[in-house]
Amino acid sequence: CKSSGVQLPPTALVVSSVLTCLITIALFALLRWSPSQAMRMSRRRWPVLVWAALAALGTMAPMQLLVDVSGFRLPPEQATIFASIMSSRWGWLAIALATPIAEEMVFRGAIMRVR
Repeated sequence: CKSSGVQLPPTALVVSSVLTCLITIALFALLRWSPSQAMRMSRRRWPVLVWAALAALGTMAPMQLLVDVSGFRLPPEQATIFASIMSSRWGWLAIALATPIAEEMVFRGAIMRVR
């Protein structure tokens, strides 16, 4: 697949990513495609959060080592797009906040739908 050579500015990439995530979140929420229930961690909230944070932090170093040893690198086009998104402050918001929330709603709504 050849690239068309058109380069979008970082702001356009970030805005399109955030808008896509917000549309997905709104669609799944308004159409009730994603089940929403009260927080289930009300009793043991802090131990669960601490263990989740430790598990996430504990997997970072081994995963980075695996990437380094495997020699895996992003293709240049994808690396350029990723670098341009992350060069914006709002890029971090799109990648670290909006995208995981939209992904979670799609996962819970489309894959784990309970009737």
